[in-house]
Amino acid sequence: MSMHFDDWPRIGAFTYRMKGFKDNTAKHYHKQYQLRLWQKVGKNFFADKDDFCIGARKRHRVGLELFESFLSTYHKRAPTLGIMHYVENSHDSTSRVYWLDDELHAFLNYTLERGLLNNTALFLYSDHGARFSNKKSSAKRYLEERMPFFSLTLPDWFRQKYRNRYANLLENAHNRLTTPFDIYATVRDLTCLGRDETTYNKHLAYNQQRSISLLDEISPSRNCDHIGVSDHFCVCIKAWKSESITDQLIIDATNSSIYFINFITKDVKHLCARLTLREILTAESLDRSSSNQTNLLRIQFMTAPNNGTYETLLALGNVKSYMFRSLRFSIKSRDDISRIDAYGDQPHCVSNFDNN
Repeated sequence: MSMHFDDWPRIGAFTYRMKGFKDNTAKHYHKQYQLRLWQKVGKNFFADKDDFCIGARKRHRVGLELFESFLSTYHKRAPTLGIMHYVENSHDSTSRVYWLDDELHAFLNYTLERGLLNNTALFLYSDHGARFSNKKSSAKRYLEERMPFFSLTLPDWFRQKYRNRYANLLENAHNRLTTPFDIYATVRDLTCLGRDETTYNKHLAYNQQRSISLLDEISPSRNCDHIGVSDHFCVCIKAWKSESITDQLIIDATNSSIYFINFITKDVKHLCARLTLREILTAESLDRSSSNQTNLLRIQFMTAPNNGTYETLLALGNVKSYMFRSLRFSIKSRDDISRIDAYGDQPHCVSNFDNN
């Protein structure tokens, strides 16, 4: 039996700038309820006058009670799969996150004390951290964007029966490089689906795969290159060196970044403003000459007229295999260009194109 609850259909996991599900959805799917609810509360929410209630009850408590009811009804009758994405308390600001504390604590106590999770793996996760906060330093914001919260709770009997696998989980959580690809493998592992042959590289040993169950041993030498994580998103410690934002090399690299961004939107330039440099915020360099690799620059900057804040990762020189190239600078792909502030509805005019 399945349940899917998205509290904010406007930015839902499967409906943000998309059309949702083509075929069957979950058996219990609350989209129509949430759409009707947002017709009632949306105006107050965006006017910052919302009390986050339905009548006298907090909306997040209603959502958690729906999940409690789902587990109570089916936990002895059928295998269950439930997905709940709840974002309205934290998406635009972290100042309301603590409102969830008491109700989430009550939900966990209720389900654990009644044995509703005795045959359940409980995943709690976010998609990213507080990346839009102006109070974050460059380094903190860099990590917040790339390292979401994630936890996995397993029943006591599982920990006792599979001691070695649970020990692997603990070790992987504290001392290994892991990614969402490993979470995917873990879900398949726990549900007895086995490995996904479409993503399994037969030419590599299991501990070198891109997707490894968190219940298996992950190599301590695993790094971003092994699993295809680009330099832009890799959080392994590297010797980045701070550079002056007034250095001509940094200014030229920033202008090249903006040129590449404008190039991406060239096919819809009648809909998009041409961006120009407003301010360079930070600049760093990474010397990789000892490993015969191209040196890198990482730059954060603001543009006009959209007041957007971006971060780009550039290689020095014309790297032929990269998507965006000039004589002096190259960007590997669009993945190496990030908008790191809250952009709201600015891209709405091109939401149906591949340029936003």
